[in-house]
Amino acid sequence: MAPLGGAPVAWIARTMGGSCPRLQPVMSTTLRRAVIEDLPFIEAMLLVAAEWDETLPKRPPEAWLDDDHMRRYIQGWGRPGDVGFVAEEDGAPVGAAWRRLYPHAAPGYGFISEEVPEVSIGVRHEWRGRGIGASLLRAIAAEARASGLRELSLAVEIANPAQRLYLREGFRIVRTTDEDHLMRLDLWADRADPGSAS
Repeated sequence: MAPLGGAPVAWIARTMGGSCPRLQPVMSTTLRRAVIEDLPFIEAMLLVAAEWDETLPKRPPEAWLDDDHMRRYIQGWGRPGDVGFVAEEDGAPVGAAWRRLYPHAAPGYGFISEEVPEVSIGVRHEWRGRGIGASLLRAIAAEARASGLRELSLAVEIANPAQRLYLREGFRIVRTTDEDHLMRLDLWADRADPGSAS
């Protein structure tokens, strides 16, 4: 497991109003490759990603997983081409990202072609805004690049603020529907212009 946050437990000193420093623990983030046994957590992160808008009523998990399109993202996890990473904070899983290929007859929402893996990512609500999503995306991209892939795709709802993260990490909008942006990452492109959306 590769530590992203330095030592297993780090300490920082804060000075408040000129008083003596106060030590506070900072949790250590690690990433590891996903294994078959991670399927229940990956399923949970799929639901977290689907319910990104916390202002809306929650649907029961079975309502999501009864949807054929949603099941495609996890059904038969571990088949050839499936690669994922799990982020852990002090040993507890808090986020996951994975990529898989989809056939033309049963595509994902971010489908470009049968040769382009689609990325899915979910981070527990209470752990967002700490760089975990960016670390997961970079791990997926680095692994895909090392495996000889040239691009990745994903889909994001237009109103979902996560698209800002995807743009920062090099994804570009290639098509927009009434509800979603289809985004593509060129794994060999220079990421010098993160503000461009096309």
